[in-house]
Amino acid sequence: MFPWARRHSLVIFLALTAIGSIRIASTYDVFSQTYDEPLHIACGTEWLSGTAYLSEPPEHPPLARAAAALGPYFAGVRPHHKSGSFDEGLALLSDGGHYDRNLALARLGILPFFWIKEIKNRRYQCAKK
Repeated sequence: MFPWARRHSLVIFLALTAIGSIRIASTYDVFSQTYDEPLHIACGTEWLSGTAYLSEPPEHPPLARAAAALGPYFAGVRPHHKSGSFDEGLALLSDGGHYDRNLALARLGILPFFWIKEIKNRRYQCAKK
């Protein structure tokens, strides 16, 4: 390994993680929602608002769902109390006519999980040496 790379590994890691984050965020207005995003946003919004938590499907814990719902929730999106969680999620994304904004805010909530994965990978690589 290059000696300068070892001395500057943290800076290199942070720069590459920042580049990855920017590249991920730059796709937010390009791609439409995935099939299950409305469901997770609806469940997270229900959990954040303190109303009944829609645990559909029950194997998904609320942490990532709440993280996805944080951005829209802070932007003023509140539960619409639709009959199904998928319909609820679509209503949340379309709230106020700001579909693109609400979807981008929801995806920003998931971005820290990318950072955590990268940090874990870096620690694993350092431990192997």
